[in-house]
Amino acid sequence: MEEAFRTKTSNPTIVVTQHPPTFINYPDKYADSDINEAFGTEMSN
Repeated sequence: MEEAFRTKTSNPTIVVTQHPPTFINYPDKYADSDINEAFGTEMSN
């Protein structure tokens, strides 16, 4: 992936992962959001 970002192109870069980020270091302002599951994954268990 690092090599792909170093390659200069006029096309946009899209990154797709298999699951969203964890809630570690998640912004406090979103801590009680009803839609958190769309943006983070609980992986502390």
